[in-house]
Amino acid sequence: MKAKERRINMAETLLSMRSSSLLWGTFNRTFHSALLQRKKAIALILLLLIQLHFACGGKKDNSILLIPVPASVSGTVTYQDKTYDQTGFTGDVTSKPVRYADVEVVDSFTNAVLASTSTDAFGGYSINYTTYVGHPVKLRITAIANPAGSRVAEIKNLQAHVYTVTTAVQSPLVNLDIPITNPAGGAFNILDVLTTSAEFVNDLDSAYPPQIVAYWDAATSSIYGTGYCSGGCSPGPGIFIIGYSGGDTDGYDDDVIWHEYG
Repeated sequence: MKAKERRINMAETLLSMRSSSLLWGTFNRTFHSALLQRKKAIALILLLLIQLHFACGGKKDNSILLIPVPASVSGTVTYQDKTYDQTGFTGDVTSKPVRYADVEVVDSFTNAVLASTSTDAFGGYSINYTTYVGHPVKLRITAIANPAGSRVAEIKNLQAHVYTVTTAVQSPLVNLDIPITNPAGGAFNILDVLTTSAEFVNDLDSAYPPQIVAYWDAATSSIYGTGYCSGGCSPGPGIFIIGYSGGDTDGYDDDVIWHEYG
């Protein structure tokens, strides 16, 4: 009888221990799950606070925690060129690659350049960069040509500002076609013509010529008309190209630009 009671007590003890173990396991899993959810909630709240800080015009500097985010963007940059024949412009346009131009990824908040490269002979580019959580970025194309790393041309307006075109980076693939309606459209045609001219010299001499600066503004013209000025010109020496508001400009007259380069 005593032996039977001992066996019953032992069985009850083991059952009690098993129940306790199951309860502890359930508690442990519940505890860790709750802890993980809390960590996720804290991270989400932190992200929302950062975004709210900037959305409300907060200081866009390093005064708060910046979380780095590696990213990349690639694509093709083209511009629309006016098609012409022996009778003049036909009214059609053709997209041509923006060759060897400077490409920068820029922080939209701070305007800091995060990374840069140049387009290739087909207008293609690819950039790896690091941005921060809550910081949108933009792509900036500059009318400066650097074939084989040799700066051969840059196009400025009459205030000596280099022409640029920007677009938001909203995906890893950003293709940009600069239309003739863009005020900078003619500048990229001038850049292409001068790049072709520099490549011609390089083919003959096995070296690129010194950089040339061209000044052009679609809306206004300088007092120098279209021509080359070697000194005493404002804003500086270089090729000056006619521009007229509401009418044709020499920005798409390739033969005229080639003549002035020569």
